[in-house]
Amino acid sequence: MHDIAMIKLSAPVVFSSSVQPVCLDDGIARVDNGFVEGVLAGWGALSYSNRGETTVPHKVNARISTPQECLNTYAQYGYQLATDQICAGLPANPCVGDDGGPLVVKIGDNTWQQVGISSFGMQCGGPTPVFTRVSVYRGWIEQVRSGKIVKA
Repeated sequence: MHDIAMIKLSAPVVFSSSVQPVCLDDGIARVDNGFVEGVLAGWGALSYSNRGETTVPHKVNARISTPQECLNTYAQYGYQLATDQICAGLPANPCVGDDGGPLVVKIGDNTWQQVGISSFGMQCGGPTPVFTRVSVYRGWIEQVRSGKIVKA
């Protein structure tokens, strides 16, 4: 249900031009007002008919939906979304194999903030996909990182 996990790496991450840290959404500024564009990234298929995944990550710009747009979209399919979920997609959606990928927004010249983690969608190019809202789990993430919680 929550679609979020943390792993402990056996070695430090080596940063490069294509591997950079990302800030975590604190939830102070609302990104789900219908006017914010985020970037989706993943290694999934480029279309539903092209089910093979790639070793080359792809990224697309996508508008973050309002909570009401998100609820309305999934209500017609019988899904009831929770407050810890956010929708983003159009004009492009993630596809098969993108689960777990980030939804980030630019908050400065070279600063990005992760606001979502790809969770599920109906189909490639279908309704806007659903992401786990990072800001809801910020406290849990900080507790795990500090060693106060080992597992949820």
